[in-house]
Amino acid sequence: MTEDVKNYLNKKIDEISMDLKESLNCLKEGQDKCQKFMENVLENCQSNLNQLKSYKNDFTSSKSEPKKKNDDFSLSFNVVSDYFQYINKTVQDYIQKYNELEIKYNSLVDMCNKIIIETNNKHSSLEAKISEIEEKTKKISIPNGNELISSPKNDPDSRNMNKNPPKRKKKGLINIGNSCYMNSALQIFASVPSFIENIRNIENDLFYCLGDILSSITDPYSIKIDEKLKKLRSLLANKYPMFGGNTENDCKELYVIIINLFMELYQSEMFLINKNQAIICESNHRLELSEHQLFLTITDNELSIKEWLNQLENEKTIFHGDNNLFCETCGQRSDSEMVTESIEPHEILAFYNAKSKNPIENIPDFVSLGENQYEIFGIIWYNRSHYIAYTREEGIWNEYNDSYVTTNKHPNPKNIYMLFYKKVIIN
Repeated sequence: MTEDVKNYLNKKIDEISMDLKESLNCLKEGQDKCQKFMENVLENCQSNLNQLKSYKNDFTSSKSEPKKKNDDFSLSFNVVSDYFQYINKTVQDYIQKYNELEIKYNSLVDMCNKIIIETNNKHSSLEAKISEIEEKTKKISIPNGNELISSPKNDPDSRNMNKNPPKRKKKGLINIGNSCYMNSALQIFASVPSFIENIRNIENDLFYCLGDILSSITDPYSIKIDEKLKKLRSLLANKYPMFGGNTENDCKELYVIIINLFMELYQSEMFLINKNQAIICESNHRLELSEHQLFLTITDNELSIKEWLNQLENEKTIFHGDNNLFCETCGQRSDSEMVTESIEPHEILAFYNAKSKNPIENIPDFVSLGENQYEIFGIIWYNRSHYIAYTREEGIWNEYNDSYVTTNKHPNPKNIYMLFYKKVIIN
């Protein structure tokens, strides 16, 4: 059994023990109250019995008329009798409450025992599954370099593996009221482990709540995510009122806001894309410029992603005539050109499709910029005011339509709103 599973189970058993202790304390408190009340009843009964004896002595020794004696005794007897009836009813009420408390306690104990038994059964099943996986892992042989390079097309085992991809536990996010824009952005962030790790170091209520949600997405045992989503939206609305209530919002705008807050609090550049340019005058003097962006905007859907990136890397703007520029080195205005020399994303490369109704055909799994390579991991799809997120893990696409998760479903190239790539780390 893994250490995480053991820690989780121990935590659950501690919670059950705390519930049992609390119930025992309640039961003990009820017993003490009943015991104390019974002692008071006996004391009052003894006091009234003594008083009744006193009435009897007074009655026998009294020199008053027989009728008056009889009336006094009857009055005393009636008072004591009424009091005893009241005491008896009160005692019976307490006994009934005690019995109800005892029944509830026994029911709680039975329920806890059932949970413990079910948990133990799950532990045993999990241990057996882990042992089975470990045994299978030991039997896996590591291929040599030639085997890695060879094509798997003619391998029947490879074909079967592609037809039956491994199933992975996925978790969607419930729609708390026009929150598909938020759910889609969160699914993208949940696919960036380094981002989740970094925000744990930020002492901020909003990022603490965000980190809790992102961890819950990948935790099959997490509960009450809807309450966490409502809290996150409330924290966002405190700083940005447009996120208040159940209004529709732009997924890209939320993505940018969260990243800007993250960079402000953590001083991280993992989401930045540096666009390096230079302005060159007629005398060949250069002015270096660097523009920071969070995404690249696709403006031409007729080109493939790779063709459009190649065009962007070689972008050139001419400034001549009335639009010429002043060169500080030359001290005068002259015809100039601004050229894009390189585009350098840090860890995440994001694209925004300005014409989302037009399809993006031939979306590549990998793109290269400079010396770095980036692999696709996420897509946000948009149509008719609804957002859907797609993420890819181990070559398998998963669709997150709020709380509905579909495995191995490829996104439609039409209505693609944003694309996300991760930097490939080469050891």
